Amino acid sequence: MTDLQKARRKWFQTLEPVVPEEMVGLWRGEGIAADHPLDGVLENLQWFGKRFHPDLRADALLFQWRPDRLVPIEPSFFPIGTVLRLAFSAGPSSRGNRSRIFRRSSVLAAPPRCLPLE
Repeated sequence: MTDLQKARRKWFQTLEPVVPEEMVGLWRGEGIAADHPLDGVLENLQWFGKRFHPDLRADALLFQWRPDRLVPIEPSFFPIGTVLRLAFSAGPSSRGNRSRIFRRSSVLAAPPRCLPLE
């Protein structure tokens, strides 16, 4: 583990726990540098974030398919080899190497550019 990875881990451990019901909604993912070999892979694939449903089910991976459409992908059905080939063929992420963090998305207000799937 690199020094940067240790620092990121220490920072995440300082965060307060969250009650699952507080997670309900659409969350926009954002990358932070972590020196991991897969940093930036999801961003290169137009990864959007996560959605947590009121029954506490989750769409673990949401991707931006079109400006007005998010598509949930079930990670267990998507071969990692394919993901890696697609990600690395797309070139480096415009945001650099990143890990993922989340912030509640303004999409909750349903702006016209991103409509959640239901």
